[in-house]
Amino acid sequence: MSNTQQATPSSDLSKTMRNGIRMLERLTTHTRGATLSALADELELNRTSAHRLVKTLEAHGLVIRDEHKLWHPGWQLIALAEAVQTDVRSVARPIMESLSDRTMATSYLVSEINNEEVMALDVIEPRNAKMHIAFKAGQRHPRDRGSAGIALLAGGKYIPGERPEVTKARQRGYAISSAEVIPSTVGIAAPVCSIKLASAASLGISVFDDSCAEELGHEVQTAAHELSRTLNKTL
Repeated sequence: MSNTQQATPSSDLSKTMRNGIRMLERLTTHTRGATLSALADELELNRTSAHRLVKTLEAHGLVIRDEHKLWHPGWQLIALAEAVQTDVRSVARPIMESLSDRTMATSYLVSEINNEEVMALDVIEPRNAKMHIAFKAGQRHPRDRGSAGIALLAGGKYIPGERPEVTKARQRGYAISSAEVIPSTVGIAAPVCSIKLASAASLGISVFDDSCAEELGHEVQTAAHELSRTLNKTL
């Protein structure tokens, strides 16, 4: 069943472009690729229209087909996203460096990439800590797991059936999780709410225990608010 929310069609919109965008959105939810028939069915298009769309997207490098005739997002999407992500990272990096140094913890900026996953756009390690947690940008995990995903969801509206941790994070302004993504670590994250972001995001830190979780939570929340304000002013 599709989780993609479809906008109400308007006479001002290009139907062909809208269907092409919807196809790209659907492909991001198929982690192992999708057949043309599956895409046509999900988008309620006939096979001829779906084939014309996917071949046009392929010609521009936005989708690729593997040896099993399954379609995947293409590498050109990375190039298109890179310009936006580079700007976001350049704005976020000084704030993240300051947060890491103040908390002596690894900080991370995470963004939603589809309805099921989030990805670390950038990771900053502290310069003044004897020990810290290390992981690389590009790491993915389920959207509803870990402090980053919980905070990201908490930045949106209440969804019936959402995890209690999401509701709690929305109420206090930051999320705390333990060993949900990386074993033996505690994550503390807050939503980044900016009209300039193409997708939901959160800012957080990873620490070894939750003994100072409340104090660190306020630090993270302050940094996330600063990033939100800065993004709105600069991008």
